[in-house]
Amino acid sequence: MDLQFVSRTAFRAKDALISSLSNEFYVIPEGGSSHLALKGVQEMVNEIYEEVYPNYLCSAVGTGGTLAGILAGLRPQTNALGIMALKGATEGIRQDILALTNQQNSSNLILNDTFHFGGYAKKTPELIRFIKDFEQQFPDIQLEQVYTGKLLYGIFQLINDDFFPKGSTVVCLHTGGLQGRCTELA
Repeated sequence: MDLQFVSRTAFRAKDALISSLSNEFYVIPEGGSSHLALKGVQEMVNEIYEEVYPNYLCSAVGTGGTLAGILAGLRPQTNALGIMALKGATEGIRQDILALTNQQNSSNLILNDTFHFGGYAKKTPELIRFIKDFEQQFPDIQLEQVYTGKLLYGIFQLINDDFFPKGSTVVCLHTGGLQGRCTELA
């Protein structure tokens, strides 16, 4: 692998940068959202179905690549539920997910933009408190405030709001990101 580091200024013009690099290199898109990523996530979804048949497969959403892979691997009666980590990007991300999966529409794709806490990498005392409380109750599962903390906060709130029909099986994918864990959680 040959890593090419770029300045913040060059990254702001990332479309032109990617275009210039793609003639010489295979470029992994920001967030990893590509057709190759879908295959890996689909394999993970298949492994989940070996253990349980969920009504909802849930993931935090940044670029939408993981949720696209989930959607591509879904079986009947399962919904892909994404909790947005970004503010104001829901429709664009929905279109990106559908484009990655070659779909025009999907009735089992649900994006929830209620639990972004102000946007990407933003946090509030309420979110930090939830993460600390969660980790006390489930000490083997660490969260961070960028993705997984928002995901689990959202899922717990949706449970409290009776979003999921009684008896539903809900599976949440912890997609990592602990390197971005803020100092308040240390």
